[in-house]
Amino acid sequence: EVIYIYDVGSISIEIVEGNEELTEMVLANSKNVIEAVLEEVDYDRASKGSNIKIRVSFNESMAEIDTSDVEIIKAVVSDSSIEEFEVLKYIDITVEYAIDDGEWKKVSVAKDEIEFTITLPEKYLDNVEKLYMIRCHDGMAEILSDLDINDDTITVKSALYSTYAIAKEPAVTSYEKAAN
Repeated sequence: EVIYIYDVGSISIEIVEGNEELTEMVLANSKNVIEAVLEEVDYDRASKGSNIKIRVSFNESMAEIDTSDVEIIKAVVSDSSIEEFEVLKYIDITVEYAIDDGEWKKVSVAKDEIEFTITLPEKYLDNVEKLYMIRCHDGMAEILSDLDINDDTITVKSALYSTYAIAKEPAVTSYEKAAN
């Protein structure tokens, strides 16, 4: 958890990993998260003594994943020009905030993109040429390219929060290259 003090109040950011397999999620810039989520009036509230909490969570439980989003993502994968494109994992990514002890308010569209990195466990990294995230939001899916060069992570930027899938493009072996 990261806490910023504003006069007598505060703004905190917490990552909640309701997961079973993914190692961790890291936010590239916590101040960017605050700017993407909060309005000017919220900064005023914090400076006057309110404590504002921002929570970014990701959940792998299929019970939390919208089944219609899964079908839309599957259609994008099958229509893709990427050969043998394979979904590794579905994730629900949620951004929400609360002021003092008030109710949590879900942010489905942020004011700006938030960059985040997810570390994948070893079992997903076999035979990977390239990783992608597929975002499904309001019935529309989009393939997002990995922004980092690390083999065991995927980094993307997004201002839309709902269902995501981590997908891979398999590596072509030297035997397969020779056969073609």
